[in-house]
Amino acid sequence: MWVQVWGLLFDLINEEAGLDIGRGIGSVVEVDYRALASDQARFLRIRVEVLLDQLIRRGNLISVPISYGLDKEEINEGHVTRHTPTDTSRSFTWDTGTNGNNIQTLPAGDKNTKFFHQQASQRRRKNTIEGLHDTSREWCTDIGEIAGIAEGYYKRLFTASSNLNMDYVLASVDKVVTGDMVRDLVHPYMAEEVKTALFQMHPSKAPRPDDMSPFFFQKFWHIVGQDVTEAVLSVLHSGRYFPTCFFMEAELGSNPSFVWRSLLSARDVIREGSIWSIGDGCTAGIKSHRWLPHPPTFHDGVDTTMKVREFINPHTKQWDRSKVNAWFLPSSRDEVLQIRLGSLDSRDKLVWNENKSQTFSGLPIPSKVRNFVWRASSDILPTRANLAQRKVHMDPKFCGVHDEIVIHILWQCPLACNVWVLVQGKLQKCDSSALDFLSLAWTLVEKLSREELETWAMVAWSIWNARSRLQFEAAQTPPQIILKGAVSLLEEYQRLASSRSCS
Repeated sequence: MWVQVWGLLFDLINEEAGLDIGRGIGSVVEVDYRALASDQARFLRIRVEVLLDQLIRRGNLISVPISYGLDKEEINEGHVTRHTPTDTSRSFTWDTGTNGNNIQTLPAGDKNTKFFHQQASQRRRKNTIEGLHDTSREWCTDIGEIAGIAEGYYKRLFTASSNLNMDYVLASVDKVVTGDMVRDLVHPYMAEEVKTALFQMHPSKAPRPDDMSPFFFQKFWHIVGQDVTEAVLSVLHSGRYFPTCFFMEAELGSNPSFVWRSLLSARDVIREGSIWSIGDGCTAGIKSHRWLPHPPTFHDGVDTTMKVREFINPHTKQWDRSKVNAWFLPSSRDEVLQIRLGSLDSRDKLVWNENKSQTFSGLPIPSKVRNFVWRASSDILPTRANLAQRKVHMDPKFCGVHDEIVIHILWQCPLACNVWVLVQGKLQKCDSSALDFLSLAWTLVEKLSREELETWAMVAWSIWNARSRLQFEAAQTPPQIILKGAVSLLEEYQRLASSRSCS
């Protein structure tokens, strides 16, 4: 007869499990675990020979021994239960009804070890990659070769097989964030918004450090709601938790609230992406605050606890060059003197590093180019050096001379230099010894006009595209074509933007 076993774990729907279960019923003739493949093998069928001394009706119970460490099993159409000879209470249940499979109780303890061991072993056998075939159908089992085959497969999968005009497609994508959305994002927080945010949380998720889940605050909002709202708004709108210092210098405290813990946990992100803009120099310390593109380096024996104001001449309102030279090593000295001082009546303030004065976000260039400049300034382009740091096996050198970092491939590499030398204007005379792309961007903002900045951004983007074509398609683009393509795209974009604004 055929016996159907419903609700087995997916990993147990195999011939081995079928034979094991079938032997506990009778003499196994056949195991069919591929039935109903279109339904993802929802059940296991076993054909067994059983000696019967009476007629079996549909739904009757059959008592048989089983080899899973339990002595007695009863099988019917609905579900499977197992019992010990001396205990009639249920010790192990597979629920095989319409609700699927569910292990309900496990009081048998070590007697179930074989079940779980078989489940884990089957999953391990299923997920283990013994080897892969390479492109020539050779079987490879070395870990390094397997990694190379997988990497090559996805590289081929996501590399365009034809010349797609993606620039035209991306330029047609409309902006998503509207002016109304921006106004909604920047308006002051309201008490009703605090309540709405809390009641959107799942009641049993994200408990506080004192084990109070959102359910507590939702249930007793009529009691604690006002205190919670005031605490949240005080953090967002005032200095209740840091009344005598700046937020970046505030401490956690002895009995911090969950809100305050959460805010401080995000402070490192702010610290990494921001820099101090020098006003009167009274707040920023020369070593304790991040006010230079790179950590400052000093001569031996100097006092590094001083404020920046000590290096500003109060009469000329410019840098005191003699003191800067006496304190800072040459690399840091040059970065200090490149900072243009404004009014000494304003205080030092923390600004977002990659969006200084919104210089590049306001340029009339394609949004993809603005995004590219931001990624290059943040050093998150997929250069060979960055990929090597992420354990991608490749030579970090692109031109064979220097590691492929952002500033090198876009400004100092022979591929880039051959393009920049063709650009007219001040770009030809700019120093090529910048330490990173962000420092270069700051230098160019000081020296170039708005139109020259637009050209610089477009040409840098075109150089990166030419580099990618050379690496992935082995197609080298002449410097004249790189420059011409960048200038043509910029002119076309600005012409279309102008026509849209007029209409």
